[in-house]
Amino acid sequence: MPINSDFSNWLRRLVDQISQAHDLQAIFNTAVTGLRSFLEIDRVKICQFQPDDQGQVIVEAIHDNRLPSLLSLHFSTNDLSPYSRDLLFQSRGGAMINLRTKTICKIRYPNGNQRSLPVETTNYLPVDSHYAQSLTNMGVNFSIIKPIFHHQLAWGLLIAHHSEAHFISTRKFEVLEMAVDQLSVAVAQQTLHTCTQTRTKQEAFFYQIVNQLQASPSPEFQTALATVVNAFQGSGGRLCMSNQTQNLPTSLTKNFTACLATSGQAVQVFTCGLQPRIPAMPHSKLMEKYHLWQDHYQSGHYSVWAISNLYQTPELKPLFESFRPTPIDSLLMIPLTYRQELLGYLSIFRNSGGSNSPQTGQTASGQLTQGQEWTNLELAQKLGQQFAIAIHEYGLSQQLRHSNTHLNTELQQHTAQLQQVTQQQQGLSEILDKIKTAVDPETIFQTTTKELCHLLQAERVSVYRFNADWGGEFVHDFEYVIPTWHRSSKLGRNTAWNDTYLQETQGGRYRYNETFSADDVYQADLSPCHLEILEQFQIKAFVTAPVFVGKRLWGILAAYQHSQTRQWITTDILFLSQTAASLGLALQHAELLAHNQDIIKPYQNLSKEFNLDSRTLPSG
Repeated sequence: MPINSDFSNWLRRLVDQISQAHDLQAIFNTAVTGLRSFLEIDRVKICQFQPDDQGQVIVEAIHDNRLPSLLSLHFSTNDLSPYSRDLLFQSRGGAMINLRTKTICKIRYPNGNQRSLPVETTNYLPVDSHYAQSLTNMGVNFSIIKPIFHHQLAWGLLIAHHSEAHFISTRKFEVLEMAVDQLSVAVAQQTLHTCTQTRTKQEAFFYQIVNQLQASPSPEFQTALATVVNAFQGSGGRLCMSNQTQNLPTSLTKNFTACLATSGQAVQVFTCGLQPRIPAMPHSKLMEKYHLWQDHYQSGHYSVWAISNLYQTPELKPLFESFRPTPIDSLLMIPLTYRQELLGYLSIFRNSGGSNSPQTGQTASGQLTQGQEWTNLELAQKLGQQFAIAIHEYGLSQQLRHSNTHLNTELQQHTAQLQQVTQQQQGLSEILDKIKTAVDPETIFQTTTKELCHLLQAERVSVYRFNADWGGEFVHDFEYVIPTWHRSSKLGRNTAWNDTYLQETQGGRYRYNETFSADDVYQADLSPCHLEILEQFQIKAFVTAPVFVGKRLWGILAAYQHSQTRQWITTDILFLSQTAASLGLALQHAELLAHNQDIIKPYQNLSKEFNLDSRTLPSG
């Protein structure tokens, strides 16, 4: 039977609409309206299959309300009998159901090729009683079912219903087949268009995250986390990683598992939205410290773990109590690895019913979620890689920054030490010049202690002199104290200090020209009696050097700190030792002058008595 011109025009318009537009709903509306009129039937509807084996009526056309609307209702594919599903999905044919005769007229094509004509009609088969009752309840006496395929997969069904007995000719069924073919083309075209749009949005979203993670001078981890949570329609999220902001270089090289095992300062956490309520733990309230994550990834295969219902996941039982006070029931855990090394975890939470946002459908990155199931795990894995790269590179930059800072500090310290050594050597030279012009010990020591105190930047410099029994005392006025330190009495007022160790060993280490320093008197392993004397004068740190006159141990030159401890560097100790040696030479020179004066003095008296020319006297 030829197709009338009106329907030919309609079919042509449908083909044109499919080729020019991407609005699948409009195409379906045109199709069901035209087919209902062409088939002279009460209702034509299109049902789309869902991932959970459910179907939903997405469009329908009804004539004069002869049948109730089924738009948006869901149905189960299990309502179809096994041979009906085989008929529709394997032979790719169709069926006409006549409830008056309780039969199904199976329509299929030679070799399963739906494009091969003519249509072959097999014998009639009985209608499944359960399915027949469902149609009767809807007021249907005649039905046509034709599957819509997308590539090799069943995408949905085109179904026609009539409230009375009806008949569709083979020619009309072939026209129906042509229309369904065009609908399959429209589905493929729309799917391709949607995939392209989704891919474009995902790429834009992906590069947005990359830009946030590559921000200068440091990655925008908090912003990137919020972007990911929103894109996956989450209600909250966490980024837990090793702390890259600490100054210790060891913290930058520890792996994440080691960081979790140490103090909380070794781990850095960024949060967004709802969070589980972790009970108090001995060291931390971190969800990531629970051993279940290490147990799950113990094989070293760090794939995304999508948990659609955490309460149905026995591995997560230790966290049940933490999540129960919250509406969170779905979790996406993304391990962050760089070259198989775990650097942290990115986790996304979702509430019952999906997103906590009133908006549904496509997100900024495309259709990422559907119901409670986590989808697009490949994108989640790629995002995890970008976060891991950012963490790794940020760690390297922090290491480089720390190294540069450390090198600059060392350079500054070495420069300062070099300047200090230069100043000390120049000061030592000036001290020697002043010592040469002095003839009495008092002038020598007053000059030396004052200069030494300034050059060492010490708070006190004193001179200790041994007695014959190797006891001793701080020589009167042979010390200098900086003006800002007034809380300690003078040591140099002939303060006796008889150290039993020095007496027993006749000078101890100083006999061997050794120096001694204490950065902190309480850490220097000193005897209780020694420490008691130091506490009496509020001494926190000191350095000492022996003073030799010839080969005789004469005393000790000492520098003290009262206000705080001090780390004596090598140049400080060497400078003090050099000054002590210079003092010894000055004392030896002074003693020699005094001895010469004792020899010359009698002759000077004789010259006065007998008016002798001093040039005739011995010169010593």
